[in-house]
Amino acid sequence: IDIVRDKITGLLCAPMDSKDMASKILEYYHDMDLCDSVAEAAHEMVLKLFTLNRMMASTVDVYEQTRQTKRILVIKTSALGDVILVTPSLRAIRSKYPQANIKVLVSIDHKNVLRNCPYIDELIVCDFKYRDKGFKGLMRLAGILKEEDFDMVVDLQNNKKSHLLSFLSCASERYGYDNGKFSFLLNRKVKDTRLPVNPIDHQMRVLKLFGIHRMEKTPDIYCSAEDMIWATDFLNNNWIKPTSVFVCMNLEASPKWQSKRWPVEYFLHVADKLAQELSVRVVIIGVDPKDISNVIFMKRSKAKPVSAVGKTNIGQLTALIEKSSLVITGDSAPMHVAAGVQTPFIGLFGPTSEKRHVAPVKNSKIIFAQTKCRPCYKPSCNKGYICMHEIDPDRVFEECKKMLKTKIKEI
Repeated sequence: IDIVRDKITGLLCAPMDSKDMASKILEYYHDMDLCDSVAEAAHEMVLKLFTLNRMMASTVDVYEQTRQTKRILVIKTSALGDVILVTPSLRAIRSKYPQANIKVLVSIDHKNVLRNCPYIDELIVCDFKYRDKGFKGLMRLAGILKEEDFDMVVDLQNNKKSHLLSFLSCASERYGYDNGKFSFLLNRKVKDTRLPVNPIDHQMRVLKLFGIHRMEKTPDIYCSAEDMIWATDFLNNNWIKPTSVFVCMNLEASPKWQSKRWPVEYFLHVADKLAQELSVRVVIIGVDPKDISNVIFMKRSKAKPVSAVGKTNIGQLTALIEKSSLVITGDSAPMHVAAGVQTPFIGLFGPTSEKRHVAPVKNSKIIFAQTKCRPCYKPSCNKGYICMHEIDPDRVFEECKKMLKTKIKEI
């Protein structure tokens, strides 16, 4: 509200201009009618806008608005696929608290996953390998969180370090799982379950503690216009037209999880049949061009594959997967990227449980072998990795045909 309105409730003069101020004072002196009308209008405005009741109501409104504008921290530092899978929870939290200031604590390695997320206000980036390593680094990070003055922390990482940071933030409400990993530092918690629960529903058990009982379970991941342009140019430069059907294959697994690898010979078999029977090109994706599976595949494939391995950041990878017709991968991040952009995917599962690690999305097919030892959650195997080796490549190809049938007909 403008308290002084020129020639109505007062006279305005230029700031730091003594001559203009003097002229306005003289204007009052020479025009008593103006002086009386301004005084009367100002008096009426004060009686209307600045009564004790109105000022009290305005003060209460400020406090109420401050109370409703919660400051919320969500902790999800790793890993890449898990950070993608946190987006349904972020969407649900934003829906419940539309006026809240929502920040996410995320690892420096995965910050770009949430770079364009519309449900959050800011990222707080941690670096446990270097800057925030050890006790000193952890205390530095805790100090940053404390200064943010959060009202509530939603710990979706649920490990010792995240529970400790939740506590050291000094937030009055700290939500997470009662899992024995310093969970006594949380004051709002739910018992973990041994039953296999998909990752979205697993997070939702925490969200129910503060009143979120339903949410859209499809993950989101966003890439920029520049990333889409890069993907278009990359495909054009490799003789893949915008209207072409192509399949992305991820041959890699985390160095810690060699047991998740599907044999490169099986990928070769599927890729060559896609080319021979369906005239479908293959683009292999990943981070390490020196990975033995990628090297063997590019040398031996007859399908004229294109390698994007080591050539993409997370945004460019997302754009490439969004443009693809199908993704074939083990239990790794590209599967979650595909889910986030609603690209059909085939997930090949061995030592880990598909019931715990796959978002409930449409247009997906999970394939696994019926071996007695799975899921074992062992990163290495002394039984010859039979759970992955017994996934029949011909079965995978038949699923590819089914999932690509509509796309191929459209061309």
